[in-house]
Order: sequence, then structure tokens, then C-alpha cells
Amino acid sequence: MMNIRIPVHVTLDSMHGSHGLRHDDFKQYHMYCTRRLSRLRHHKSVRKDLVHSSAYVAGEKTKRNAFCARDVPDGNVDHENFLLVLLVDTERAWAHSNELKALLHEQLPKSHQRSKSTPSKLRKHAVRRLRRAKQLSIKFKDLCEKFADDTTKQESCAYAAWMSGNLALEVNDWKVACDEFHTAISLCLKLAQQEKNLETSDIFASRANNVLKPLLKYCQYELKEAGGNLSNMFEESETNGNKRENTASALVYRGQTVDVANKSLKVLLLKAESLQADLPEEEDATFLSLLSLYDDAQAIVARDMQNYSAMKAGPLVNAKRAELENISGYVKQKKLELSMTHHERMISSCEKVADFAHLYDSLLQDARAMCNLPGPEEEDEFFLEANANVLRVRAFRAFYVSQLYATLGKFGEAVVLIEQSKYLADQASEEIAACDEMEKADEYVDELERLIDEIGAIKLRIQIQACIGKNSLSSTGDLFSRLNQFHPVHNVAELSPIPLPAKPAFFDIAWNHVNTFPRGDLQSYVDKRKNRSSSNLLGWFQRG
Repeated sequence: MMNIRIPVHVTLDSMHGSHGLRHDDFKQYHMYCTRRLSRLRHHKSVRKDLVHSSAYVAGEKTKRNAFCARDVPDGNVDHENFLLVLLVDTERAWAHSNELKALLHEQLPKSHQRSKSTPSKLRKHAVRRLRRAKQLSIKFKDLCEKFADDTTKQESCAYAAWMSGNLALEVNDWKVACDEFHTAISLCLKLAQQEKNLETSDIFASRANNVLKPLLKYCQYELKEAGGNLSNMFEESETNGNKRENTASALVYRGQTVDVANKSLKVLLLKAESLQADLPEEEDATFLSLLSLYDDAQAIVARDMQNYSAMKAGPLVNAKRAELENISGYVKQKKLELSMTHHERMISSCEKVADFAHLYDSLLQDARAMCNLPGPEEEDEFFLEANANVLRVRAFRAFYVSQLYATLGKFGEAVVLIEQSKYLADQASEEIAACDEMEKADEYVDELERLIDEIGAIKLRIQIQACIGKNSLSSTGDLFSRLNQFHPVHNVAELSPIPLPAKPAFFDIAWNHVNTFPRGDLQSYVDKRKNRSSSNLLGWFQRG
């Protein structure tokens, strides 16, 4: 006995995806099935048993190449075309039935008008074709039970149940339709769980969820409206075919639990986790080993994502792509956190301003990359924490870059940057305080408060430095010791001259004594002295 393998639902998906069914053009699909049947029957391995021609029928005394009705034999099935002929013939009968039902809602063509076809005749014809499709599907299932493998048997049973349900639906036998659609859904979901290929599994799950379940719901509703009993009927399962057996370990990324199915990736992540737990504070070799592990894990994820990107989109394939995106985000997050921790440790041992600025620049790149990790569209707690960390790093970077500008004599730019640093530090403190679950939140807030206090002193030093014209914050001596030194490079203040009377203290004392004398005597004395004039050179010395 042969075990013929026919991917029934994959074949149907390929046939239904083209040839007019996307646009409900059942006539075009009917014609395609007719042509496909002819090709299948004329295959050299089966033509002597399947071709409708008297030339291939032994003992037939008719005209040459006359039509002879021939059915698929029940025994001696040694080629897959015997089964495919039944499958395609069933599809042709089903398509013809739907083509006739479509004519009921349209204006009849002239060929039907001449034949005096009425809606009742068309409906009866459509039912007959559906009944023929059911008979062929049952025969297809029986032959698969004898000559096909186990998977093909289950697929043929699901297909025959769907076709039987279509006939029961058309004749308003709601109870039978519910039973048949229930059987088809159960078999499709079972096949979806057993199938290892995600694309094929998607086909089974999509057929159960998008084709069969709507039909079942409609039949249940009509049965309920007709007064039928649903207590012993099928209760819809919550299983949608997306749940597959998985014993993989899980990781948590941005509030989502993600399963790791790849064994190589699982080993790398576990090794990195154990190595990071024992990471010494000053061990560059271990740090480089961890980076290498995360790079290898990212390469595995990228390869898997490339494989799934070539697959046809479907519920399971899309879910797997989203799962790999989350795993990729998790690996990148761990690598960035490791790099940021390493940079923070290096910052704590720095002494030069240029080294601080360089390390905070690298730290800022990692912090911004953390904000761009894949995740949900709406802002979650992870994004808010990453954004607050970016503001914190920007505040420190602007603080040290401003001091670099000051050492180069660019005091205007230095003042602007120090003010920007204070603005960013205030914003970062507010954002970090709003993040309830952020690690080291209190430590970060204390650092920012100390930074804000230091910013005021540094800003004042830069402004004084700009006034005295020095090129660096470190100069010889303090300001008090240089009070008597004059530097004409910069003016401390622009003051215009103010007119002042000569010897003001002398005239103030004289005015106090003048008030003790009589005003009349003083006026006469002044007049006498005013009228006197000198015409020679020594006249000024003669005044007395």
C-alpha cells in the first residue's frame, strides 16, 4: 500500500489565491479547474485510466476519440494524479455551484434567457452541483484513507467536512452544518499545531479562523433562531491555532514575555547572563567576552529574521517575526547596558576635562540608541526612563564641553553651554523623579543636584575670566592679589566723564561761614571787588 503525500490545503490555498477567487469570479475559477483536470488526466502515467476518450478504453466500439465517461478507480491507485483529479473535480463542482448562485443576484445573460432559466431552476442546479461536490469529496477522503499518509488523511477529512457543511448550509440544515464545520475546524487547528512549517501552519490556522469559524457562527445563529438546542452543540474553543507546543525558556523585554526557541541562542544568553553576574568591576577581558557573546546572539537573531522575512505573511509568521524583533531588542538592550556601565565606571576614574567630555559623548550615543530600541508604539515606562537618562547624560556632556570652550578662549560659547547644561539638568531631575521604577533614580537625582550647584560657580568663573581676559581657568594668583594690575585688553565698564566743581570741600566750608555775616555787607563787598579790574600783567598779584 502506497503512502501518497498530497498537501491538500496548501494546494487549495495556491488555487484560491489566484484564478479569479480573490474577486469572487467563480466562472474564471470554474474554467481553470476544467483546464487543470484535462492536464491531470493526460499525464502519461494515468491517461490510460482517466482520459475520456475511446482510444484509451479497451473494448469500446465507438467512433475514434469519442467521449467515454470514466471515473477514478477505487483500487490500484499508484499515482497522486488519481487523488488530485478528485480534488480538482470537487473544486470545479463547488465553483460551478457558486457561479450559478451569483447569477441569482445579477441579470441573467442571454444564454440563460434563451434557455428560459428561472431563479428556482438555477438554485436547484446549484444545489445539485454542491451535492456532486460532496460526493466527490467523500470519495477523495475514502481513497486517501487507503493510499495516503496520515497527514493527508486528516486534511481530506477536514476538506470533506467543509464541503458537506456547505451543502447543509445551502439546504438550511443548520444542525448538520454546525457539526460538519465543527469537525473541519477541529481538524484544521490540530493540523496547525502538528505542522512544523510555520507557513503551512498559518494556512491551517487561517482557514479555521477566517473561513470556517464565520460559517459556524452563522449556522449557530440560524439554528438558534429556528429554535434549535445549542446546549449539546459545539462550544467554540479559545484555541486559535497560534498556540504551539514550546518548551523554550522565556525572557522579559519591555513588559512582554518572549520565548527563545533557538537552542544556540538560548545557550549564548544563559552564558552571558552567568558571566555578567560574576563580572569584576575592573576586568576588560570579561567585558570584551560579554560583548562578543551579545554580538554572536545578535547574528543568530538576524539570520532567523532573514529566514522568516522570506516567508509568506500569516498569523504565525507575523507572530514569529514580532517575537524575533523583541529578542533582538532584548539583546541590544543588554549590550547597551553593558557598554553604558563600562563607560560610567571609566568616568568615575577620569581627571581631565577632555576625557570627561569624550566619555560622556560615547555614553550619549548609547543612551540615544536605547531610546530607539524596538517596542510598542505608545510610550511605555522603558521609553520614559531611557529618555530621562538621555537628558541626564546631555546635561553632564554640556557641562564639560563648556569648560573645554573656556580653555580655548571661547567664553561666549562656554556661557551658553553652561546655561544649557543647567536647563537640561533641571529637566532630567523632573523626568527621573517621574519614573517610579527606574534603577538608581535617587543616585541620579543627587548627582544632578550637585551638578546644578557646581554650574553656578563655574559660570561665574567663566564670566570673570572673560572680563579679565585670561585664556584658562587656572591663572597665577587670585583676583584680590591682582587688584593693582592693569590689563588694557578688556574694559571693565564703559563710563562717560561726569562734570564736577573744582575744590568742592573748600567751597562747602566757605558757604557755611558766609551765612554768619549780614547779607547787605556781603553784597556791597562783592560789588566792590567785581568792579575792580587790572590792566597790567601784575594786576592779579595786587588783589588783596
